[in-house]
Amino acid sequence: MDFYKYVNEFAASDLVRGVYLLDAAAVKTARNGKPYLDLTLADRTGKIQGKAWNYTGNLNSEHIGTPVYVEGAVSEFQGSLQFTCDQIRIAEGSDGIDKARLVPVAPIDPDGAWDDLMLIVNCMKDFDYKKVVMQVLSKHHEAFRNAPAAKGVHHAFLHGLLMHTRDMAEMAVDAASRYSDLVNPDLLVAGTILHDIGKLQEYDLTDLGLASGFTAAGNLAGHLVLGAMEVRDVCREMGVPEEKSLLLQHMLLAHHGRPEYGAAVEPACPEAEILSMLDMMDARMEVYRNAYKTMEPGTNSAQRIFALGHYIYKAKGEN
Repeated sequence: MDFYKYVNEFAASDLVRGVYLLDAAAVKTARNGKPYLDLTLADRTGKIQGKAWNYTGNLNSEHIGTPVYVEGAVSEFQGSLQFTCDQIRIAEGSDGIDKARLVPVAPIDPDGAWDDLMLIVNCMKDFDYKKVVMQVLSKHHEAFRNAPAAKGVHHAFLHGLLMHTRDMAEMAVDAASRYSDLVNPDLLVAGTILHDIGKLQEYDLTDLGLASGFTAAGNLAGHLVLGAMEVRDVCREMGVPEEKSLLLQHMLLAHHGRPEYGAAVEPACPEAEILSMLDMMDARMEVYRNAYKTMEPGTNSAQRIFALGHYIYKAKGEN
């Protein structure tokens, strides 16, 4: 039986024991009337869905984000690997909990990414937009550097928000240069850097730093509104003109593009239009990147990718 084998190394017929992250869990009832635990296990390399049959233990959705000790077998079901637990319980210190193995981390140097972002901020010429960005980032410095950018769809790992924001900010600078006759570059950059700041209030984080669910504010308002409210308050405190404040709030409220995608309003200026497109592009490319990790070159995905809404193909030349 393999001990602490990484999820991305699992293969059908493997017998595995060790500590993994409980990424999803729900007690359900099988056709025979007996309860079972429908679950997803994870470590920093990936996730695997699983079952604990005839389960009468105390694990449920309240324990999502908790390290658990498992013993069981890997099998293949409908083209995907699945883990069947013979034993599952909350992990204890004697089980050898290693957080570095459990939590996925952005493939970036956080210090370097922060420096990249600060370089972009320091190049801003509009003092009002610049001071708002500096004030917000200063207030949330540590949380912003460490937080995931999502609960599960994209950049759902430590430093994910920093990675997502830095990459988008760099693209925003390029877009502002390309459309210089239409775009206020500092409005676009400011809105891009602050677009997901509300996520720091939206998510409940586990002890390991990943998003396990939503706060009351996250459920009742959501990160677009929470971010816009913070921007409004900071603008008032710093004496930013009302129109600039409204434009910056609009960037955050409209960055999901359309109401059916979660936007509070649709983009009404070119800067907001570009921001919504950059956000969608960076998120969807991260979904591709994550899906490609488990695909062989020259193959289709085994199932529709939920976040994309369709099957994908990995070209033979892809690594």
